[in-house]
Amino acid sequence: MKSKAFTLVETCITLFIFCLIFTIPTINLKDYQNAIKVHNTRRQVKSIIESYSRYAILKNRTYIIQNRPLEHQIRVSYGNEGKVFNLDKDVDVRIPNGNRIKVSDKGHFAPTWISFVCHNKKEVVNVQMMWGRMIDAKD
Repeated sequence: MKSKAFTLVETCITLFIFCLIFTIPTINLKDYQNAIKVHNTRRQVKSIIESYSRYAILKNRTYIIQNRPLEHQIRVSYGNEGKVFNLDKDVDVRIPNGNRIKVSDKGHFAPTWISFVCHNKKEVVNVQMMWGRMIDAKD
C-alpha cells in the first residue's frame, strides 16, 4: 500500500521557496522606510525654514536657524530666545556654513544646500528664495 503524502524533500523545497518569497519584500521594505524617513525630514526642515522666513517679515526680526547634528535637532533663535525642533534620529542633516542659515528681517537667506542621509538613502536639496517663496531643487 502506497501512502499519498509529501516527502520530506518536497516539503523542504516548498518551505525554502516560501521563505525566499517573503524575504525579498522585507529587504525592500527597509529601503522604502529609509526613503520615507529622508522625505519626511526634508519636508519638516523645509517647513521650519519657510515658517521662520515669514515670521522674520511679520515681526521684523533676524532669525538664526541652526542644525545640531549630534542631538538631531534644529534650533531657531532670536537673541536669547529660541525654539528647538526634534528631527528623526536615523536621519543625518547637514547644512554648510557652520550648520546654520541666517534669515534676514526681510525674510531672505543666502542660497544653500542641505543633505539628508539615512543609512543608504541620501538626498541633497538646493534651497533658495524666489519671488518671496522658498523653492527646493533636488539634484
